[in-house]
Amino acid sequence: MGNLKAKVRQLLGQSSPQYRAIRNSGLFDPHFYVTQNPDVSRSGQDPLFHYISRGELEGRKPNPLFDIRHYRAQVSPEIGEKTNLLLHYYKTGAEQNLESHPLFHTLYYRQQCEKQGLILELNPLAHFLSTGSILTINPHPLFDYRYFMAQATRFEVDDTNALIAYIHYPELWHIDPHPLFDVSFYFSRNSQLAESGVCPLLHYLSGDNCLTADPHPLLQGEWYRQQLMESADKDQNPLVHYLLNGRYDGKTPFALKSGMDGTDQKNACVKTASCAPSIGDSAEPTLDYGQLPDVIQKLLEEELISEPSLEDDQTDISKIDLTPYMKKKRDEIFRAGQAQREKL
Repeated sequence: MGNLKAKVRQLLGQSSPQYRAIRNSGLFDPHFYVTQNPDVSRSGQDPLFHYISRGELEGRKPNPLFDIRHYRAQVSPEIGEKTNLLLHYYKTGAEQNLESHPLFHTLYYRQQCEKQGLILELNPLAHFLSTGSILTINPHPLFDYRYFMAQATRFEVDDTNALIAYIHYPELWHIDPHPLFDVSFYFSRNSQLAESGVCPLLHYLSGDNCLTADPHPLLQGEWYRQQLMESADKDQNPLVHYLLNGRYDGKTPFALKSGMDGTDQKNACVKTASCAPSIGDSAEPTLDYGQLPDVIQKLLEEELISEPSLEDDQTDISKIDLTPYMKKKRDEIFRAGQAQREKL
């Protein structure tokens, strides 16, 4: 009798508008759901019905890039626990540019699609899961698809969705997901992180971790946040804000060390601070090492990176060429990945 009631309840649930809307949204992955929840597979229940009736309340993910806790933290407190969050994202949240996952930035993804001339007829996350990853459209400001895959050639990465592979396989955490997220540098600032079993990029994007350790020699998060204290963006992640807004607004990614303070520091970056000895008036501007963070000074002195070209008080730190440094790191990344796999 109990089994009959359960079957009737499931049949009624499968005919509900909520069930049909989620099924047609492209946001529920039944294969992923039963793989992550073997008990559902063993029970023989309809995976989507299980998710709607109890799975979401139990914190079970409907797809790899919908983090229930992360999403709930963004929605209005007026939305009760009985509201299905996946359906809310499908109908409302995506239009409000809420993030389904710490590494899926809805607004940024939409903008990347527009740059490629794509008109989104699907929900942004549904598009990425079905098509965007194949087209290598970046899902987040700190995950550069092509940059990541160029480093991952020695690993067997499923390039149909490199982001999902990156999140779930620890051996890939030693690969830099973005030119300005240096994993080795970040690990060196978080001595216990390597043994914690936490993805370094997710760690950096969580809470105030972005202020306690910097992701790259060219960014000082605490200093950068000080420049935002009087703006509506004061709680944003420093590197994400710099990439999306700050570099276009003249924000400086690190505090200079040439004796400047206040407004002068905020408006200055790698500048023509001294001139190299030369004959006549043909002096070429050179970099004043005293202006840069200590770690950059060291890399320059050891010739592991190239000096930036000094053009009209350029404030974009991408002008500092880190290519030689990155090449040197390739073997380090591979060796670290091998060591990680041997531990598993």
